[in-house]
Amino acid sequence: MPLKHDFFIFFIFNKLNLLLQAAIIAFTSEFIPRLVYKYGYSGDETMKGYYENFRLSYFNTSEFHADSRPNTIPEEFGTNVTECM
Repeated sequence: MPLKHDFFIFFIFNKLNLLLQAAIIAFTSEFIPRLVYKYGYSGDETMKGYYENFRLSYFNTSEFHADSRPNTIPEEFGTNVTECM
């Protein structure tokens, strides 16, 4: 049974809304990063090591640009900070 013109527009907007909501959920949650880790980086396709090795970012402080280096380092971090996590 063909859709009437008024319902056809509603049908199209409904499908677009569904796709948009799916995209928002996928890109704002950890769904895609978990899949990337599981199938791209994990040797046994499990989530073992995800939080320790993949999710947390490490930054070598020697890679700071000269104009963006912090002037002072808080005492609780010590005097020789080589890596930020």
